[in-house]
Amino acid sequence: KNGDASTGRRQSYLRMRQGPAAPISETCAAVLEAAQRVVRGRLGPETLLNDCVVIADFEADLPRQELHRDVRRDVRGATTHGLLVPLAPGARIHAVPGSHAPRSALRGAFARGEVVQVAVEPGWALLWDGMLVHAGDGAAPGAVPGEPNRLRLHAYAEQPGEPRPFDDKGDREIIER
Repeated sequence: KNGDASTGRRQSYLRMRQGPAAPISETCAAVLEAAQRVVRGRLGPETLLNDCVVIADFEADLPRQELHRDVRRDVRGATTHGLLVPLAPGARIHAVPGSHAPRSALRGAFARGEVVQVAVEPGWALLWDGMLVHAGDGAAPGAVPGEPNRLRLHAYAEQPGEPRPFDDKGDREIIER
């Protein structure tokens, strides 16, 4: 995804926008329900969690994702938000604070110094505007090849009936210099 051709980052799909939900444990269901409550508390009672996946990293040299937005930058009215819920220690993303506004003049070039690491510990959730420029982290320090690390839930918070103007190829116009 977004330029990361490695198979070291693996996803298990729990609930997708289209199609049936996967069978999940009671514990996993409780995590999804808690995440749903958090999102609805921030974005409104009708907000849905879509494309819910559990992600784990399996390679010790896994690179950070390329910087990207979750929705196309030309769709200024999109309300999609990204959600990260750590299921184990070490989850973090790299983000460019303020890169989601103003919608009428979204930037595409950023200095490396503008990118910050945001660590999120288990018990917390990180919710971000879908226009925020961000990237998934690379391998955790001390990661053992072939063993899962940085286990986390990722989902999109969306309003019912609103299409997500997602760009499958990522926003290739974002430059980090």
